[in-house]
Amino acid sequence: MFRRFRTDAFNWIMIIGVILLIAEIIFSFGSTIIPTLLFIVLLFIGWKNFHKLWGKILFWFFFLCTVISVLNIWAVRFFIVAVLVLFVFELKFNLSDSKTPDV
Repeated sequence: MFRRFRTDAFNWIMIIGVILLIAEIIFSFGSTIIPTLLFIVLLFIGWKNFHKLWGKILFWFFFLCTVISVLNIWAVRFFIVAVLVLFVFELKFNLSDSKTPDV
């Protein structure tokens, strides 16, 4: 579906995402990035001890915390919206190309 995806659109999405990530670090002082990094470290510790019960509990708890924390980052929200918009445009373009005239 994305084989005709233009690289200039991808570059703009990446530039805007990086700007949003930098803006989040500057304006919110990393209030979502620092806990995300901490959750990733604790997730790794849980993965290393996954053979024990406390490791499994630690892993799944911090996996859920990491997913929620990552989804709260502005840049990730922007990427999700950008991918959805590109998907809708591509779907609309493919549907308009596949229309056959009535005979």
